[in-house]
Amino acid sequence: MSNKVYREAAREILDGKIPPVYLVIGDEQWSRGKFLDLIKKNLIDPDMADFNFDHLQATDVSGVHATDKAGQLPMMADRRLVVVEDCEKWKAKDQNAITKYLENPNEQACLVLLFNSADKRRKLFQSRSKAVRVLTFERPKPWELNDTIRDLARDMKLKLDDNAVALVADLAGDDLAKVSRELDKLSLYKLGSNEITAEDVEALMGRTRHVTRWELTDFIGTRNLPGALVKMHAILASGEDAIGLLSTVNMHLRRLFAVKAIMMKGIKDRNRIAQVIGVPPRIAGNLTEQQRTYSDVELRRAFVLMRETDVRLKSAAINKNLLLDHLLTQILSRGPYSPPAPRASRRR
Repeated sequence: MSNKVYREAAREILDGKIPPVYLVIGDEQWSRGKFLDLIKKNLIDPDMADFNFDHLQATDVSGVHATDKAGQLPMMADRRLVVVEDCEKWKAKDQNAITKYLENPNEQACLVLLFNSADKRRKLFQSRSKAVRVLTFERPKPWELNDTIRDLARDMKLKLDDNAVALVADLAGDDLAKVSRELDKLSLYKLGSNEITAEDVEALMGRTRHVTRWELTDFIGTRNLPGALVKMHAILASGEDAIGLLSTVNMHLRRLFAVKAIMMKGIKDRNRIAQVIGVPPRIAGNLTEQQRTYSDVELRRAFVLMRETDVRLKSAAINKNLLLDHLLTQILSRGPYSPPAPRASRRR
């Protein structure tokens, strides 16, 4: 889990065990951001940052340019830091330049290469050198989310009961930045006590908002496009963040995918399914019905579409409502890979 990876990396950084190269993989931005903040804080004197710190984009620089930067000596400091974003966009020749650098990296520098996604079979990721550390920051899988929330809560000295954990997961989804913010609020809300119940979560995060989100996921699960669009617009009009709403859609479809995979292994009991994916049995029962409305191919395609939409929401100037409208239309509309519609849905 990302939080565990961060804790282990943070322990090494604070102990002064910082390797010359980090290969950082994954799109879980919150843990990755904490890691970058910590390593910069421990390596770079703010007064010398102009000389000893470079933050680059792989779309703007070549692999050779990045290694040249990493090969420079620090000025009036022990180490320099070079961070390169979006390294998955580098061509083969750029990755080859990095691979060659890994054979003899500059010990007086720390080169941090950030990959949103990566093929670990490439030679670049096969280095056995102690000078190279590979960190993977990924969004928690649906069946990992509850344990991740408990883990984050423990870091904050909070004790959430099972229902409180499930409710935070439903409200915040797999956006760990949002989970962290909500746990911060709960900590202040229960100042003087670290025991958090579902009632506390509902009181702080909003029962109405929870019900509204549940209604949206129910429309998505039953492939009710008109209902989903109307409900989504109502939620956005209430001030809900578009990326947070996308996280809710993503979480629900990932649960459907997980349930489908579990049922394909012959597990049909909803209590057992609930235990495996970490939801109440009633919700597991709903998921077992809803997963029948999507094929495996459609769900996999939906994850690709959501990833693309996430990028556009964060970078494009397009109206966010239109982006989410387009996404829901693509996911909920039936196509050649769709299972047969229930009889009631086929009546005219």
